[in-house]
Amino acid sequence: MLLDLLALMAAFAAGSCRSVVGSIYVSALFALVFAYVAIHVRLERSKEPADESHLKERRKFLLLLATFATPLTYGAGLAPPGGFWSETGAGHRAGAPLLHDGPYKIRYHAFFYANANSFVASLAIIMLLTSSTLSGRLARSYALPVCVLVELLGLMAAYAAGSCRWITTTVYIACLVGAVFLYILLQAVIAGYVSGIHKDAE
Repeated sequence: MLLDLLALMAAFAAGSCRSVVGSIYVSALFALVFAYVAIHVRLERSKEPADESHLKERRKFLLLLATFATPLTYGAGLAPPGGFWSETGAGHRAGAPLLHDGPYKIRYHAFFYANANSFVASLAIIMLLTSSTLSGRLARSYALPVCVLVELLGLMAAYAAGSCRWITTTVYIACLVGAVFLYILLQAVIAGYVSGIHKDAE
């Protein structure tokens, strides 16, 4: 599994970007996440496992989310929106992404880095959930929620940057995403408030 993750990451870093800076960024990001997971595993070995029986269903959902996001972001990285130039012309080379060498270069970079962050976060989620050492200890760890948040935000930012060319449409998508997050936050606050009331009643 380790060789599979490393090969997948190397293939993404080599094939998804045309610049050395992009390849270095993706490689450094994955190395940072991999080192964090390795340190996390080593530190958690000395602790008693927590009772995580109530989190089994959530772990299944998160693993499903990660396995859905990984091929999606990998495919989007290798086949970016807009397609590729079919022949070499003024200011571009054949095989280069249309958005990268066109007037939407900033939009392409926003898509690429958001998509890369989401891809690396999805791999980190898979590593965390399938680690036998971390099993039963993720209930008290912030690593998993942070990775899920980065993955979801990366997916939404990549979609907003790569799915359209008009600024008004991008703003609409960003506002829609903000409204959804506000609704989720409101639901979490209400759930916490109701739970506190029940505890006080008991």
